[in-house]
Amino acid sequence: MNVTKFSALVLEAFKGSDFTPATGVANDEFVALLRRESEQVCSYIFFRDDRRGGGAVAVDYWVAPPDFPDDGLDKLGIGFKVAIARAFGFQEDLLRVARRRVDILGQVVPAFTAAVTEEAKAPIVVTPRLGPYRDQIALYRIVMRRSADKSGRAIAEALQSAADSLQKGRPYRDFASKCQEILALLTQCDDLAPEEAALLAKPEMMVHTMLSRHLYVEMLVPFGH
Repeated sequence: MNVTKFSALVLEAFKGSDFTPATGVANDEFVALLRRESEQVCSYIFFRDDRRGGGAVAVDYWVAPPDFPDDGLDKLGIGFKVAIARAFGFQEDLLRVARRRVDILGQVVPAFTAAVTEEAKAPIVVTPRLGPYRDQIALYRIVMRRSADKSGRAIAEALQSAADSLQKGRPYRDFASKCQEILALLTQCDDLAPEEAALLAKPEMMVHTMLSRHLYVEMLVPFGH
């Protein structure tokens, strides 16, 4: 489990909450907690310690579509970001204040969730990342559909291996490596539909990144759990 002193303090402050820590991407300066709100919406809490670069310790809350917990949310252009706490000197009290403010914000998250759901249907701001994000979702759905086929046993087993890596809190690079195996199995299918083949024909690194990023969030906070 990739838990540093900073992330350990965050996890302690939010112990008992219904947010899931993305321990695989935690480091000395960043921690993310996630919660599933609906099939199309997640809540994210980002904790950043930028003091090394002369910045502040900041806590921000996002309500946005399911996506990898990083700055990609800013680039997608769908969702709402709320500043929870910010200070240039770090004290553990900052995290206690953040926990209390997050609890209060929870009262209006259902309204944010409904707004994000509507916005996702017809984005008001069309960013360069919107197209790749939609491809990301399409690729995820292809993988899940294929894994459910009788001929997709190997893909289903590879998915389980990726899930096991995530549940053990292994670094994200280990999870991404498992996704590479899934992608290799998918490309070996000899009955790909034209739209599936077109998506897989994109540069390998791009396709792998799309799959690993989306599969990560879907496995970390699956819908219905």
